Amino acid sequence: MRLKEEFSHTIIIEKSEFICYLGRAFTEIEAREFIQKIRKEHRDATHCCTAFVLGERNEIMRSNDDGEPTGTAGSPMLDALCKSGLTNCCACVVRYFGGIKLGAGGLIRA
Repeated sequence: MRLKEEFSHTIIIEKSEFICYLGRAFTEIEAREFIQKIRKEHRDATHCCTAFVLGERNEIMRSNDDGEPTGTAGSPMLDALCKSGLTNCCACVVRYFGGIKLGAGGLIRA
């Protein structure tokens, strides 16, 4: 299944704002360009965690926690992409910290 167009969604959890962006990417270069575009738009964000799956059978998969505790952001995002059935898709979740720590479980759920 392929993403038809870029998508974004915002949620607020415990005063932290999370903005999820999904975009199409067919190469690792395209995925990294999408990530850079989002990072430039949100230079003042606390974190910009990422994950992407490329290829018809997800031959290339990458994730990054961007300073969040190890395994609490990029890895769950990658898992969600894989379970969704999407291919050639890149996800970025931008976080603006609201002053309340969510803990590992809270970050994974967010």
